[in-house]
Amino acid sequence: MKQGCLYQPPLTGEKNFHLGISMSSFMNHKHMEIEILYCMDGAANIEVNEKIYHVEQGEMLFVRPMEAHSIVGDRKNLLFVMEFSESFLGKEFSFFKETDFTERVYRPEGKTKELILSLYGMMNLRSDEDLTLSWKIRSALFEFAAVLSKMLKEPISIPLQTVKKSIAEKKMDRLFLYIHNNLQNEITLQTAAEVSGYEKKYVCRIFKEHTGLTFHKYINAYRIDRACVFIDSGKNLSEVRELVGLPDERTFIRVFVACKNMTPTQYKNRHENKLKLYAAT
Repeated sequence: MKQGCLYQPPLTGEKNFHLGISMSSFMNHKHMEIEILYCMDGAANIEVNEKIYHVEQGEMLFVRPMEAHSIVGDRKNLLFVMEFSESFLGKEFSFFKETDFTERVYRPEGKTKELILSLYGMMNLRSDEDLTLSWKIRSALFEFAAVLSKMLKEPISIPLQTVKKSIAEKKMDRLFLYIHNNLQNEITLQTAAEVSGYEKKYVCRIFKEHTGLTFHKYINAYRIDRACVFIDSGKNLSEVRELVGLPDERTFIRVFVACKNMTPTQYKNRHENKLKLYAAT
């Protein structure tokens, strides 16, 4: 694996999407979210899976889940960064995750460009206390995801690149994908060692190096992120506990509070109240 490559912790709970800016280079990293990088000004060289793409002002680049990417070189740029987690898009996330896109760089026009610029403007005005603006941002993000899916369905021309991964990167990818697909099961350090191929004593250290979180903190954060998705979809809490691998009620509440600073019931009630307020507006 490349020196400095990180596995970014998941976007969780109500912070299940990210809007931000980048004005210089950033290090090689991966995450389970999809990411769109739109060049507001200047130009950037963006490396994805060891291939470099040149992005000019007015162009955007699409990054799939678990693709290593970074900005390379010293070019001056202003990039608008948008990340969407599975918990934000719900079942529609599978379209972006599973469709075999081969285009990377697009020049959005019309409604797509209008939504990007609107989101950029709202991001600069964003305040955690401004609930109305927060709803507008989420609404615009859903609309943007819809028009983005149409854009990505257009005919393709760039052949899919074959990427040679290092042995270390293959090991880490196996481990993260195993965690993603097996949250309903017990995931131990021994299991992580067997899946990744690392010795048990090295798993915690390597995991912390690549995520910034301990093995168990990352898994707990991921479990609670998925729990929020299931709660939002209307599943009862006992079913949610089973689906995310925390069947014991007391343990589930303890981990949920540690991650969200509220109980699962409080989260469920707050979500339902927000839906009622949104329906009334």
